[in-house]
Amino acid sequence: MFPLKTKLLLAVALAAPALACGPDFPDTIVDNFDAILAAPFARYADSLASISLPPAEFRARPLVSRPPPATDETAPEQALAAELADLAAARVPPAVIAQHRERRRALAALLPLGAHAVVPPALAPAVGLPPEFADYQAGVIALAEGRPTDAVVHWQRLLARPAAERKFKSTWAAFMLGRLDPDAGEARFRFRQVRQFARAGFADSLGLAAASYGWEAKTWLDAGDCARAADLYLAQFATGDRSAANSLRFTAARVLARGDDALLAAFARDPRRRETITALLLNQREGADFPRFSPHAPDLRPGDTARWLAALETAAASDAPGAARLALAAYRAYDLAACQRWLNLAGANDDLALWLRAKLALRDGRFDDAATLAQLVRHAPALDGLLVATDSLLGPRSAPAHLRGELGALRLARRDYAEALSHLLAAGCWEDAAYVAERVLSIDELKTFIATHAVPAPRVSPAEDRVADFGDLRHLLARRLVRHDRLAEARPYFPPALVPVFDQFVTLVRAGRDRAQPRAVRAAALMQAARCLRTEGLVLRGTELAPDAAIYDGQYPARLSLATRANLPPGLGPSRDERTRASVEETDPERRFHYRYLAADLAWEAIALMPDNRTTTAAALAEAGGWLKHRDPRLANRFYQALVRRCPDTDLGRAAAAQHWFPK
Repeated sequence: MFPLKTKLLLAVALAAPALACGPDFPDTIVDNFDAILAAPFARYADSLASISLPPAEFRARPLVSRPPPATDETAPEQALAAELADLAAARVPPAVIAQHRERRRALAALLPLGAHAVVPPALAPAVGLPPEFADYQAGVIALAEGRPTDAVVHWQRLLARPAAERKFKSTWAAFMLGRLDPDAGEARFRFRQVRQFARAGFADSLGLAAASYGWEAKTWLDAGDCARAADLYLAQFATGDRSAANSLRFTAARVLARGDDALLAAFARDPRRRETITALLLNQREGADFPRFSPHAPDLRPGDTARWLAALETAAASDAPGAARLALAAYRAYDLAACQRWLNLAGANDDLALWLRAKLALRDGRFDDAATLAQLVRHAPALDGLLVATDSLLGPRSAPAHLRGELGALRLARRDYAEALSHLLAAGCWEDAAYVAERVLSIDELKTFIATHAVPAPRVSPAEDRVADFGDLRHLLARRLVRHDRLAEARPYFPPALVPVFDQFVTLVRAGRDRAQPRAVRAAALMQAARCLRTEGLVLRGTELAPDAAIYDGQYPARLSLATRANLPPGLGPSRDERTRASVEETDPERRFHYRYLAADLAWEAIALMPDNRTTTAAALAEAGGWLKHRDPRLANRFYQALVRRCPDTDLGRAAAAQHWFPK
């Protein structure tokens, strides 16, 4: 008769999102036209926060299944804490309160979700509890044992007591009776009774009056009355209970799914109900969800946006203040004609309208018209509440940041490279910024930029367990300078932790090329420098993007390049000047881990100073050849040939000759 199963009073488990494993691949924008045209979206609850709601009569105290950062309380513990505070306010002796606390905790330990327990007599209501507390606890025990009918009897007996004898547990008992009653009308009566008790001064230590709005709303939603459900969920939202937003989202989706023109019109005419549906269109795409950002959200069907916008026009609800948001809804549904119609109703200086007009200009290839983006960046940095979905594990980017990224892409196409870099850094688009800093700006231009701009400090990638130099413009410059053999200039730009590595490498190379030194000393120094470059080359001279991909610690290839930029439409892609600049910055060789090839060259230089038929010479040839033998056997072959030719009487030389390759 009573299908409800509960672990403990009002303990609601909330699903926590799982985090994906793997590296953080930052999304790019300067080679991605779809990213430039991406439609912003709004978190549903943030959109609802803009609704003008009457002051809330009650305040929510929603329980959570995971603790806030500053406490280790769980939902049952929070409920118990509220009950213990009520007992103290009722002047119950401390010994009785302590006994009740231990029995409640022991009872909670017996109750896995969805299962019934056999409650031992020792966990009966503590001796000395006031009658209303004892009645309530007896109901909890009955419910735990799978006897909901008996629980109802205990709670009804509690409410039958004189008002003076049930000051603390009346709201609790009425709420649970509403939860248990299968009759919708009776359940609504109980939820309203909770609010009546709270108004009358009965204790509401758990915020059940606020929660009762949502539970009553569910009975109306289950009965098909979406309008009443929406009004009650809005009242719940006004109490500060953000969980009401999800209920409103599903209510709005149900209104759209019904396909009832009269119902749509009723929502369109009411300013508060209206926003619950518009907010859904600004949060979801038709036929697709936003994974990670809006988990478990209902999908919109094709045509839902058009039906809603038509209902608003019929209801004469096309007020100018909200026209830009409706234009955004149309843009998100790829109805560009409708987007333009709503933009015509929006204010000339509305920030969102300006942004959407710029996007429409970009879609039409009118890139000069998109200069509006610069106006937005200068004068309207907020665009409150809007985000842009990205493919990065960092999650969605704020609308102001994405706007800076779009402007950076336009500035790059217009050959305003320093300005492009500034916007891309401010947007947090590190891979895009690195492309400009590494391949487009000259070294001297980059030095000037760093000297004249507030360069952001390196940040940590949340996808990594260690601190990474993610976004370190100075270190990028240091490696560029090393690649161009401007070693003296490079040193000040290295992170302090890497300066000793850099100094050691430079010292070894100089010692190895000092003709005043004996050949053996030079050979040892050069071979040690080669080993240093082989192991530390990524941080000494590796490229941030292709070919070395220091951005991913060399573990994954970088995606953004001049070639990917060339896929953009004419007017947004690379100019002739950009192509020339990028070609100058190619590494030698332009191959992944290019520094390993240079390390092999240094080793070859060292080996040229070593005597033939020596174990140390053979070992050096085998070691340096091993750096390339799997990656590039053709280039490694010179080390094999030298090993066989110069060291035939060594063990390694004989083994190489026998195996016709480097010995294992």
